[in-house]
Amino acid sequence: MLQIGGMALELTADLEPITEEHGPQLGDELLSGITGLAKGSAEISWKGLRCNLEVSGVAAGLMADLRREKAGGPSVATTTKPIDDGGARLLVEDDDLVGAAVVAVLLSPDGRLIAQRRTVVGGEA
Repeated sequence: MLQIGGMALELTADLEPITEEHGPQLGDELLSGITGLAKGSAEISWKGLRCNLEVSGVAAGLMADLRREKAGGPSVATTTKPIDDGGARLLVEDDDLVGAAVVAVLLSPDGRLIAQRRTVVGGEA
């Protein structure tokens, strides 16, 4: 129950979690109910703590982020970045995370998870 001034509102939502086993994967075909999202692909490369995410065939307005352990986990990137000119450069500030498993995610303009792909900070060992 949410109280605003003298009004009480009850907010409910039906949420369907996207699991890593069943969610759309970056690098596979990216398909979604979001208008304008076409088939796409992605490549991830690392240079030190900087993740280079290259995507093609996706709608304008998407954002990229790196999440700890799972797509719904906390962000490990310094900031979420827009997909500009076919890619995004994401920086992991905490060098203690080198070798840690993270998930690169694409987010819709309203913050919904569109696609995900596992990677390792600093690249595969």
